[in-house]
Amino acid sequence: MGSGDGGLLKILFKNIDTNYLQTFFSLLHRSLPLNWSFLKTKVFSILGRRGPVCFHKRRKNLVLNLIKSEKVISYVSRVLTMNLLVPKNMRFECQRCARCCGDTSHRGRNLLLTKSEVEEISEKTGLSPLAFATPISNKGAYQYKMKKRGGKCLFLDGKACRIYDIRPLVCRFYPFSVCKKDNKYIFNFADDCPGIGLGEVLSEEVFEDLVTEAQFKLKTS
Repeated sequence: MGSGDGGLLKILFKNIDTNYLQTFFSLLHRSLPLNWSFLKTKVFSILGRRGPVCFHKRRKNLVLNLIKSEKVISYVSRVLTMNLLVPKNMRFECQRCARCCGDTSHRGRNLLLTKSEVEEISEKTGLSPLAFATPISNKGAYQYKMKKRGGKCLFLDGKACRIYDIRPLVCRFYPFSVCKKDNKYIFNFADDCPGIGLGEVLSEEVFEDLVTEAQFKLKTS
C-alpha cells in the first residue's frame, strides 16, 4: 500500500479511520511482532496478493474482522500515538566488528536477557539456561545476563553471532538505547560504535520498529 491508496481504503472501509488503515497495511508489509508474519500471510491470501482493488464483499469482510480485532486495534493504536525523540539525520551501518558483543578496553558490557529470550535461546541451541546465562536480582523484565568467555559473549564465533536470528533485544537495539520520559521515547546512541555516521540516514520507521519490538518482547517476558 502506498500513500496514494488512502482514498481507495476510505471507500472500501468507510467507517474506519484512513490513517489507521494505512498504518495497518504498512505494519503488514514490515512484518512486525504480534505474529504479523502470520497475519500478513492470512491477509494476503484473502486479498489474492493483488491488493485491495480485487476486493469483493466476502474478502472485505474477512479482512475487516482482522482489522477490527481487539489485539490488532490496540497494537496499531500504539504505533499511531508513538511519540519518539530520535537523533536527527542519524546514519548507521553495522561494520560487523563485534565490538558490541563484549567488553572493550574502556567499557564493560552487560548483555541483559529476558526470561523469554533465555527460554528461546535454550530451545534453539539445546543448552540449559544456566550454561549461557546468569540469573540477576532484578524485578524488571531483564532477569538474566549473558555469560562471557574472555570478555566476549559465549555465542560469538570470531566476529559472527551463532544466535543472530534470535539475538536478544539489547543486541537488536545496539548502538541505540531508549528511555521513556514524559510519554516520550528518547533515543540515545553509543558514539564509540564505528558504524555511526555510515550508511543511509535512518528513517523514523526504524526507531518505531525497535520500540514496537521492545514493547512486544517485554510484555511477553
